[in-house]
Amino acid sequence: PREYSGDERMVTAAVLSFEAASWKKTGCLATSDNFPSPKDKIESLRSAGIDTMDMEASAFHHAALLFGIPALAIRSVSNELDASGGDEAIASADIRTADRPAAIALDIIETLSF
Repeated sequence: PREYSGDERMVTAAVLSFEAASWKKTGCLATSDNFPSPKDKIESLRSAGIDTMDMEASAFHHAALLFGIPALAIRSVSNELDASGGDEAIASADIRTADRPAAIALDIIETLSF
């Protein structure tokens, strides 16, 4: 498929968990096998409402679809590309952000009793 959506029950549980967090920011995730996306595409992606990119979410959702397993990709972004598509601020990225999706995943598991 061209687009994957997270399992609705998981999305609902994630939103409830996320709304309680003080660090929240939601956005649209695009995934690509070319990362970072070619610099000439950065502006068109931003104008299309894409907030972040990764290389794993589509493969994750595709495998879940093939096996009939409910899935939801939860990402935490520790660095941002600048206007030219560069990543000069990577050295100052906050690596503690990795704890955030883990906390939401645990909330989803508790809420849905998997």
